[in-house]
Amino acid sequence: MNLKKYGKITKVPVSFLKKLGLEDNEYKGKTSLKIPYFDRDHNEINVRYRNSVKGPNRFRWKTGLTPTLYGLWRLNEAEKKGYIVIVEGESDCHILWYHKIPAIGVPGANLWKEERDADHLKDIKKIYFMMEPDQGGRDLLRQLLKSSLKSRIKVIRLKKKCKDPREIYLADPDGFKTAIKEARKSAKSIDQALPYAYDKIRKGHRNTELTSIAGKLRAEGYSEEKLKATLKLINKKRCKPRLDESEVEAIVDSIKQYEPGKSDSSKSSLDYFRTNLLSSLKTFHTAIKEGYAVIDVENRQETLAIRSKEFSNLLQKQYYNEHKKVISQADLDRIIGLLDANARFESELREVHIRVAGSEKAVYLDLANQNREVIKITSETWCIITDPPYHFIRPTGMMALPHPKVEKDGKFRLKSFLKADKLLIVAWLLGSMNPSGPYPILVLQGGPGSAKSTTSKLLKQLIDPSEGPLRTPPQSTRDLMISARNSWVLAFDNLSRFSGWLSDAFCQLSTGGGLSVRKQYTNTQEQIFNAVRPVILNGIDDLAVRADLADRSIVIELPSISDKNRVSERELWARIEKDKPYILGSIINGVSEALKNLSKVNLKTKPRMADFTQWVVAAEPAMPWKNNLFLKKYQKNIETKSRICLHNDYLALTIVAFMNKKKQWKGTADDLLNDLKAHLSYQNKDLKGFPNSPAAIGKELKRAVHVLERSGVEVVHNRTSKKRLIRLKSKVVSD
Repeated sequence: MNLKKYGKITKVPVSFLKKLGLEDNEYKGKTSLKIPYFDRDHNEINVRYRNSVKGPNRFRWKTGLTPTLYGLWRLNEAEKKGYIVIVEGESDCHILWYHKIPAIGVPGANLWKEERDADHLKDIKKIYFMMEPDQGGRDLLRQLLKSSLKSRIKVIRLKKKCKDPREIYLADPDGFKTAIKEARKSAKSIDQALPYAYDKIRKGHRNTELTSIAGKLRAEGYSEEKLKATLKLINKKRCKPRLDESEVEAIVDSIKQYEPGKSDSSKSSLDYFRTNLLSSLKTFHTAIKEGYAVIDVENRQETLAIRSKEFSNLLQKQYYNEHKKVISQADLDRIIGLLDANARFESELREVHIRVAGSEKAVYLDLANQNREVIKITSETWCIITDPPYHFIRPTGMMALPHPKVEKDGKFRLKSFLKADKLLIVAWLLGSMNPSGPYPILVLQGGPGSAKSTTSKLLKQLIDPSEGPLRTPPQSTRDLMISARNSWVLAFDNLSRFSGWLSDAFCQLSTGGGLSVRKQYTNTQEQIFNAVRPVILNGIDDLAVRADLADRSIVIELPSISDKNRVSERELWARIEKDKPYILGSIINGVSEALKNLSKVNLKTKPRMADFTQWVVAAEPAMPWKNNLFLKKYQKNIETKSRICLHNDYLALTIVAFMNKKKQWKGTADDLLNDLKAHLSYQNKDLKGFPNSPAAIGKELKRAVHVLERSGVEVVHNRTSKKRLIRLKSKVVSD
């Protein structure tokens, strides 16, 4: 952002802007706009730099200085004219000053400080506040409602069509002064504008929020009569639908017992704190009736579980900041209980998301940084925003992703870190960014020294970094559920052969189905976690030996790394940190391409993970390989998995050998068990580990259906009125 470009955007002559002290400034090799702040004597007291037109980082303050009002050196002019206009930011001031309209700028909705700022305007008779139709405008109006200037302030409520002076000016440059003059004439007193300090209040929240508002107004000194009139006005303007007037009067009756303007006692401090929370927090509940709140944390909004320790700590801190005393644990528990009940029984049903959310129209990736930045990816482009339409939660240990960068030559830097099948690993990364899943399980296996753990950690840190990226194998479904509730990508390190329940649980995480365990301290209630997650498993042995897990997996054999090619962890991670933004940028470009092409993809044959396959095929034009190469590689991987499963499935191996010279076989499970045992005895094979009952062989046969079919044996189940029959058919019969 430079002075010339800024003048073009605001339509204010550069010559006028230079008189205000604006000039170009170099910062980190780029040009930014320097906007100096002066006091009444025209001494420079602060500097704000504008780096870009839009974006969360478009402004920065000169280090070590405290923000203040913009335009103090022009207050003499306002005092002579007898009025001033309060606006948000510097650009609106520039436009108003250019048209000889006195103005003062608050450089951010939450930066009005009554003890610092009100005194500057004490000698100005009429004060107009141009309220923008957004959260910032509402926040600033609430600040001014508490100001000693309140009786002199009139509110000009702007519309979304022209939400600030700049947009009014651009819409009609010639009629700008007339438009501002008319707006001043129609301005309302701050009490009349008070309803617009609040969001629209919908059914299910009206009683609670109006009670909270009434408590705050009473604490600010509202008489019973004024409180009733104001609450009726808020009900009329903001409640959809309106509450019955008798209910509004009942709320006033419940609040009038408190002395106006007095909240000194411990009980009233607690009451006002509670009612303030109910009005300032947005609450909702999830499908499993967990209560959540959207709360301000250091000038950003965070979504937190109401029953979480982090939320409890924030409430304790907020109470101490307001009242300079510690809230008791009993009172804190009561407030949290009230908020939780409000969220679960009176608030909307919504979803919470970790790291990735979206639809086929747009995907949102939470960078999880201090600025609460989220990448919005569409079929056309991607950009960084701070107001996504989804509630992202950030569990303890979640780390920030870097701002993505685009590689000019189209290279995919991940290739330099991987010695295995890069294409399928990149395909897995792309699939992990599909918000609806399903997600193939990435199985990395290889001997000692093949960098299984390092590769798992690298892939996890590329799209879902955390303080403890690799986990030990879960010991129960509850452990796995907790892991899945706190991470997007689950990476399990150094697994060996694992039991059937864990294999089934990984399958449920891959394609959905829900993990369920008995709720703690109950005998009958269940806790259900119904979500899908990308999973990485690594180990020396074959891990995807069960057919259902293999069908949901991509199995990568990692080659051993020679001593000559091995690098230190420090060197490796230094290179990775440098290249992570570019790798992330390449993945995001692939996601954008997938959104663009997804509806056009029509697979001739659909493997088990068909949605994943379609997603990657749709992204292929943005990837550094030829179109259709993924399908060839993926099909080859499916064949490899089939061989692994067959080799590790004693029953399937036996049936394939049994059917070697047969066209078909038909009989019951009991017949099949006897014939297979006879075959093994004839071959002098060990019967240890072989199913020992018709029920067991029937169960194992269902699991082996896909393995057998890919090995040339079709399994058909028939049922007659008397018995269940199994038919085995050979697709290829050996001589």
